[in-house]
Amino acid sequence: MATTESAAGSTTTTTRLMLPDDANPAGNVHGGTILQLIEQAGYIAAQRHCRVDVPSDVDLHKVCALVSVAECTFERPIHIGDVARCDAEVSYTESASLEVTVTVYCEDLRAGKSHRTNRARLWYVQVAPPEDGSKALFITAGPVPTRPGLSPEAGAAGAARYSTERKQPRQLKAVADDGSADDWTADDRRLAQLMLPSDASLEGIVFGGTLMKMMDSAAGIAAYMHCRNNIVTVSIAELNLVSPTTVGSIITISARITFTSSRSLEVQVLGRTTDATGERIVASGLFNFVSLDKTGRPCEIPPISPDTPARVARAAAGAQRYAAAKEARRVAAVAKAKPVTE
Repeated sequence: MATTESAAGSTTTTTRLMLPDDANPAGNVHGGTILQLIEQAGYIAAQRHCRVDVPSDVDLHKVCALVSVAECTFERPIHIGDVARCDAEVSYTESASLEVTVTVYCEDLRAGKSHRTNRARLWYVQVAPPEDGSKALFITAGPVPTRPGLSPEAGAAGAARYSTERKQPRQLKAVADDGSADDWTADDRRLAQLMLPSDASLEGIVFGGTLMKMMDSAAGIAAYMHCRNNIVTVSIAELNLVSPTTVGSIITISARITFTSSRSLEVQVLGRTTDATGERIVASGLFNFVSLDKTGRPCEIPPISPDTPARVARAAAGAQRYAAAKEARRVAAVAKAKPVTE
């Protein structure tokens, strides 16, 4: 994977050729692979930004950890043989938090054409090992350097996104509140994997992209087993990483379908880690998929039949999210089509 950076240290570009191991049998690159590339670029941009004011001979002893994905869209597929380019930019900073915007472009080497395929907004915090004998693995270590060169308008927009992100109700909290963290059945899909040095930073913290890829894989298995057809990730409604996990931990990802419409389905994903401190929930997310026929066109999604009060409640919440997302797309389309007037 090739990497470049700006002189300011707040932007980064990475590129990688997509190989057969990156794709499903239909030739589409896995959503989890793209998520991992997005997070790698975001991590590099965040980490470089935090070193802007640090002399080159000083070890920072701090690392940026992904805490949430505020937005992630899958606009067009990437295929085997294409080159994926991730442009990452630190778009806003506040206290110990950094927002990184990542845009993915696909280059078809045979046709010599490029187009945008994905866009994501990631939030990181800077963490460091505790120095007071605390049992915590890592603690928040701020503040982070201010993003230089932001216009007043861009700064105000970033502050509004930061405020929204902090106020956003977390699906992970909802999981804990309704007791559904323990409400998983044998029909739900699970993946488990031992975290190795290749999955983590030099500080031993597992990359957010590693967890995101595992979460997408588990969600994709649940979606495929329901549709029995080619499925692709189209968006992430929410993704939160609430606790760092380290090399040597065992990550278990559980996935279940919570809602279906005629053309899409929502999958809830929960990540747990087992390490020397015990077992705890470390991540949660909501992934949206569509099913494609042999010509690549969306096809009908089989409905689900919730049979418990908890499943009925989750399906109702999923229907509300689906309606809200549909309305947001409609409003955005109207705004885009509206002519600009003086």
